Amino acid sequence: MKRTLSVLALALTAGLMISCSQTLSEQPPSTVTSTAWINTYQDALLGDVNALKKVADCYLVGSNGFPKSTRDAANAWQMAANQGDGYACRMIALCYAEGEGRLRDDDKARKYFGMAVLAGDTRSAELLDKLEKRIAAEEAAEAQRRYNQQMQQARAYNAMINAMYY
Repeated sequence: MKRTLSVLALALTAGLMISCSQTLSEQPPSTVTSTAWINTYQDALLGDVNALKKVADCYLVGSNGFPKSTRDAANAWQMAANQGDGYACRMIALCYAEGEGRLRDDDKARKYFGMAVLAGDTRSAELLDKLEKRIAAEEAAEAQRRYNQQMQQARAYNAMINAMYY
């Protein structure tokens, strides 16, 4: 975990920004009829972090006229996370970690959890630790599966040799 945070800190101090091709539609969904929410959506399009987070949260649960859409929620969180917002970094990291609204990508989840921690989001440290443990468990299970497969192949080879010579 310390190595991951060090790499992230180095990347941030070097000025490397994470780009994103996913954006919001130019117009709010037609189901959004409240002038206040239309204005919030327009502010989000202009990059207002707080508006992006509000729009993302509405998409997540399907409220205030926004249809429920984890993909659209992730797009808004991604835009806010690219500006360094800790909450948005945590939420997009969860999207990557769980494969909700984004393809599952543990490296991107790790990166965004680390960015969230650096931005002061206290919950992200615990979530990053859980992600690291899950990755370690999956890697151990995969190593065990490969070992079992190799042992099975070795036993089959030994049985073939024994049948040929004994």
